[in-house]
Amino acid sequence: MSSRVEVKGKGDIAILARDFNRMTEQLTRNEEVRRNMVADIAHELRTPLAVILGKLESIQEGVIPSTPETILPIHDETLRLIRLVRDLQQLSLAEAGKLPMAMRSVQLRQIVERITEQFAIEFEERGLQVEVVGDVPEIIGDPDRLTQVFVNLIGNALLHTPAGGSLRILLAEAERPEDDDMLKDETMHRLRDVFWRKGEKTDDVNLREGNSAVDLRSDGWVQVTVVDSGEGIPEEELEHIFNRFYRVNKARERESGGTGLGLAIAKEFIQAHGGSIQVESKPGVGSRFRIFLPVKNEKLEANTLTIS
Repeated sequence: MSSRVEVKGKGDIAILARDFNRMTEQLTRNEEVRRNMVADIAHELRTPLAVILGKLESIQEGVIPSTPETILPIHDETLRLIRLVRDLQQLSLAEAGKLPMAMRSVQLRQIVERITEQFAIEFEERGLQVEVVGDVPEIIGDPDRLTQVFVNLIGNALLHTPAGGSLRILLAEAERPEDDDMLKDETMHRLRDVFWRKGEKTDDVNLREGNSAVDLRSDGWVQVTVVDSGEGIPEEELEHIFNRFYRVNKARERESGGTGLGLAIAKEFIQAHGGSIQVESKPGVGSRFRIFLPVKNEKLEANTLTIS
């Protein structure tokens, strides 16, 4: 839909014409986004499928023997496809505001410590110094979604930090984030709907609109910062790193088995909690990812709230 209406005058017809033109422009942008997304997905599917097909044909034709070594690449690429489909499904649900979330009391330091323990062997092999500093109050959140956020961020730091480097995860109470324009208006509306369905007034849980932000709770904010001494990200690439399939180092991330969706998912999951994520980076020095999340409010009933 690309037709525009010529705007004349200042009356109701002119207002309708301007609204129609804005709608047309938005539809055009949406169609472009859709086409780009389809192209990106096709590209990401093509490589693992080509590897699988090539190996299977070589084995079938007797070019290479069927051994555990020749089967391993098929297994790895199949797992990559499974991860890609899973991540795409979660990302599409989050972007549509339909991500199921089981909200309960969450201790963020426990989540972070558990993840660093899971990566302990990789940290030791790379000689990385890892430190978890500070603590924050409990928040209301989905522990599985938040775990995936920090797995993505810590795993990303591990991937891009050279041997002998360092990784620090800092937890602290914080002020309302200044750069909260990343939060979506839809988050406010989804949460308001949830509380009305539960028979509660939104004022009771302190939902406020302002600059497209959502202040979910009256108990303040917490901040979790993931700091690495890695290779850093060029300034011109920072605005793109939360885009789906965007990779700063394409070859390395492909070798690691990544889907290129980790940071996009992290951003969507944090926004679904009413929070925001920021990044600072300097090539040759490292990167700093800051996550801001609202603290729980005692009036919220843990273990029962679900956003779907």
